[in-house]
Amino acid sequence: MEAHAPAPTSPTKLLPQTIGLITSPLAAFLLLVINKIWDPIFDLCGFLFDPSRHMDDYEHAVQRVVAMKSDFILSDPSSSSQQADKWLKRVDLLHTEKERIRECYNKGGFFKRWYYARQALKETKKADDIGGQFKEILVELKPRPRPVSGWLSDDPLLIMKPYAEKIIAFIKNTDADSKLLGIWGMPGVGKSMLLRQISMSRSQYAGDDSSFQVLYIDAGLDCTISKIQKSLLGLMGLASTPDITEGAQAFTIANYLCGKSFLLLIDGVREPFSLARIGIPDEEVAPDSAVAPDSAVAPDSAVAPHVRRKVIFTAHTHFICASMGSDSIIQMMCPSENDALKIFSRAVGTEVLEDARVSALASVIIKECGRLPEALWSVGLSMSIKEDPEEWELALKLLRQAKLHLVTHKKDDLLDRLRCSYDDLEDNIKECLLLICSLWSDDTNISIDSIILWWRGMGLLDDFNAHREGFAYIKMLQQHCLLEKGQNTLTTSEDTHVRMNPMIRKAIIKTLNGREANWYPDSSWRTSLTEKTWPAAQRVWASPKDLEMLKKKSYLDPRNEKLLQSNLQVLVSRFAIKFDHCRFDELVFLDLEGANIPNLPQRVFSMKNLEYLNVASTGISSVPVNLRDLSRLKYLTLRRNPSLENIPTGVIVRMKELKLLDLFDTGCFLSTALINEVKEAEIDNFLAGFTVGNENVLSELRELPQVCPLYMCLSGFQVKKVDLLHMLADFDRLYELQIKSSNKVRSIVYTDLVVQNTPKIFACLRKFEINNLQNLETVDLQPEGLSIKSVTVCGCSKLTDLTWIISLVNLEELIVKDCCSIRTLVSSRETQEVGLPKLKKVELHDLPEFRTLSEASLSLESITHYCVFQCCKLSGLPKLDPEERVLLDCDEDFWNIILQAGMATQYPQRARH
Repeated sequence: MEAHAPAPTSPTKLLPQTIGLITSPLAAFLLLVINKIWDPIFDLCGFLFDPSRHMDDYEHAVQRVVAMKSDFILSDPSSSSQQADKWLKRVDLLHTEKERIRECYNKGGFFKRWYYARQALKETKKADDIGGQFKEILVELKPRPRPVSGWLSDDPLLIMKPYAEKIIAFIKNTDADSKLLGIWGMPGVGKSMLLRQISMSRSQYAGDDSSFQVLYIDAGLDCTISKIQKSLLGLMGLASTPDITEGAQAFTIANYLCGKSFLLLIDGVREPFSLARIGIPDEEVAPDSAVAPDSAVAPDSAVAPHVRRKVIFTAHTHFICASMGSDSIIQMMCPSENDALKIFSRAVGTEVLEDARVSALASVIIKECGRLPEALWSVGLSMSIKEDPEEWELALKLLRQAKLHLVTHKKDDLLDRLRCSYDDLEDNIKECLLLICSLWSDDTNISIDSIILWWRGMGLLDDFNAHREGFAYIKMLQQHCLLEKGQNTLTTSEDTHVRMNPMIRKAIIKTLNGREANWYPDSSWRTSLTEKTWPAAQRVWASPKDLEMLKKKSYLDPRNEKLLQSNLQVLVSRFAIKFDHCRFDELVFLDLEGANIPNLPQRVFSMKNLEYLNVASTGISSVPVNLRDLSRLKYLTLRRNPSLENIPTGVIVRMKELKLLDLFDTGCFLSTALINEVKEAEIDNFLAGFTVGNENVLSELRELPQVCPLYMCLSGFQVKKVDLLHMLADFDRLYELQIKSSNKVRSIVYTDLVVQNTPKIFACLRKFEINNLQNLETVDLQPEGLSIKSVTVCGCSKLTDLTWIISLVNLEELIVKDCCSIRTLVSSRETQEVGLPKLKKVELHDLPEFRTLSEASLSLESITHYCVFQCCKLSGLPKLDPEERVLLDCDEDFWNIILQAGMATQYPQRARH
């Protein structure tokens, strides 16, 4: 394309353009002069023209300002700054004057109306001026909580009432050690709503004290000390300049709050900080003290006895609350299933849930929301316009795929907020959590022992301190709201099991960028593996349908010459697997615990990369010699297989990488030959579980300092007295101890020796089991202080009581079964009141002579669960306080006894079988 010069300007257009350039500035100047002259004239005489219109404009201007006042009061009922108070008074005066002028205007004659129209014109300008000042107090309005509805009898907010009552009691408390309260819980559980409700309930804790100030700050994700200070200054009506230092702002805040009663609410603290840095020191400060601004706070002085200074904040971890130095800490939990249903139903509406299919799907969606109030409410609102079951099924599918935004139809940050705690973890702990995500289903009760065993098998824990490190990880994940305590059921408890909230799992999966696509957890709703997905899968908890596919399909290559290679690395199954049609050469982790497999499949021994093999409780009766071909095997668990009698000679010595061998509670007794193989293998820090039949083998085991027994089963001992300290003192890392199958043992003692200042020998012992000791009469586990948490007594016909358990101050679980002579747990020999302060679960099964829990006064302050079956002479259970809630599992006969005793109301949570 060629370039062209612009065409010359036409002579006919040149003259108008020139005239325009001259006249435009002159016209603008004339209009400015006229405007300057006209405005005063209009102010003086404008009321003469259309006075009714001026009155209407006046009405609208005042109404607009009154609406601003209503909005402000709704968000800030306490009006906690002088600037806001003055503005509100001006609005009141404006409204009063408007009423007076309107009344006089309506009553006045022709000339009177002109006069009041002129007054209205002036007041309209004043209203516009007051309305403009509203922007200046928006700095107060923004940090304030949005209004929430009050607690009605049928309102879902009623679930927060117990928390609110605790907080109000804290605010009213005048003790010196009741100043700082931390509230923690996972995002979406309702912490912000609770804090807003507290700010709106000023009359419940401030009464008629008009000087008591309530200050609310939304810290947010990008919170800093400076931003908190500026928000506080705005709430107080104090000026803040961009160049003011942090110390100067703290000094100003401290001077303002000196001598005042106040409640400071900080929502969403992300990191711990010192309150003194923002201007709220531990002690009261004197006003206007001669201290440099950068020194942060003024000197201390005595606190006035009538002054109440309270600070309440919310955080997503327990760690933050503790690090802030909180005097009290409250954890907010997800509501119960009934309360979660109330929240969801209130959001959806009862009409939609009348359809049976929709109602059934709603129950599943509530579980997928993890009973998290924010998720329940937002999902419920979005589903309130959907009446077709197909729409609900689609929403459920999207939720399971962690696509919350496609259900709520908004850019929701709930999953991002839930993910924050995960992002803060170290990489190793993240992998520990991902193992749970990849294999266990949502909201399942997961055994802590199983988790630690698997973490160890995946190389995520230090082998020598795996239990301690694993429990520390579990506790850390609970304090970050990434794991919850397990449920108290017949087979699980809150102390031995944990759960992952479904919303937490969704939030974590959302960060994996498709990594989870090849994970197939133990879930009833996931799709079954096919001939295409089996080879690509990486982690699988196999279901019966998955295994059926292996039986029906032969995974051969196109030439039908060899089996198709699978990339599977982790495989868990509770059913027998046929490995004949697919090669699992990349498999590293294989867990078949509980599957019925009398003999190990031969193809297992061709898995050369296998490092972890668990065939506990499978019923296997033998171990083939070619087990030694698994040269990379590190963890071999064979426990609780009573039919397994031996391991072929030469197997253990070939496993140079072996770190753990568990033969606990098997028919394979520790022998001299096995000890020699372990010694010849020259494995350092060899962890083991053994079944031992006599003391001589224990003596040989003591000579191997590199062997560390973690689990010990003393089976068939032919001695009358089992002295634990004498037999097991050298095995100080024992975690689990079982004594079983002997007709000769009559007593079990901690020691026969008089021991003074002896260090705790069994510091790691957590589980203690006595099984099938038919002639056992006495047990004495002195001294006090043993760390045993779980005791099981089964098949001991001559035991009449278990008084010895009162020395186990850390006991949390007690199981007693098939003991035909036991009459009570604690006998009347104990004349003083005794207690088991940590005991939470008591199981009683098949005890025909059992009459009462204790003949002495027994305190069970932590009890949460009773299980009672076939205890026909038991007359009842201890009375509970009115507010206590204890789960009761029992048979119909015992429930009738509870009813007849009038104790049914004390056990509102019950399961009858």
